[in-house]
Amino acid sequence: IAFDSDRDGNLEIYIMNADGTNQTRLTNNPRNDYLPSFSADGKKIAFTAVLAYGINDLYVMINDLYVMNSDGTGVVDITNTWVYNGYPRFSPVGSKIVFYSTRDRDVNHDEIYTMNSDGTGVTRLTDTSGSGATNADASFSSDGSKIIFISTRDGVLYEIYTMNADGTNQKRLTNDLTEKRYPSWWHTGK
Repeated sequence: IAFDSDRDGNLEIYIMNADGTNQTRLTNNPRNDYLPSFSADGKKIAFTAVLAYGINDLYVMINDLYVMNSDGTGVVDITNTWVYNGYPRFSPVGSKIVFYSTRDRDVNHDEIYTMNSDGTGVTRLTDTSGSGATNADASFSSDGSKIIFISTRDGVLYEIYTMNADGTNQKRLTNDLTEKRYPSWWHTGK
């Protein structure tokens, strides 16, 4: 199990056995590392890292996405941008990562993207620029054909949507005026 914890002063990535034993810290740096996601084969972990600092009277937060080996070695910044990037999730075969970012919009409006697991081939899947919506918390179905995510495109509260892995056929699934976060697929993807 991969998880984040601030037990040592700031958020870092840890792993442990399914029974809670052998808890091991993988990251160790001044930034906050959080939202880890294992690749399906267990060899890689993607995560978000935030660096916050002040410049004169301006407070800046930069979230980049990183991938590392599951033992904590080989850490690579795969976004290397000065914008918000978050919630990376591997595709079932591990070749793609879905995430959300403000790279094409202002700081308060996220869109869903995919990229190759090495950070190349970034593709924007949602385009809600006219609506002022935020899209977030995306993940692939078990066969990699669909993506589930949340969006405020139809109102103020997050509702759950699905789309094909290429961004087509976006469909709203919920409509009950309650906030939703972090949807995930059942292991069969149905």
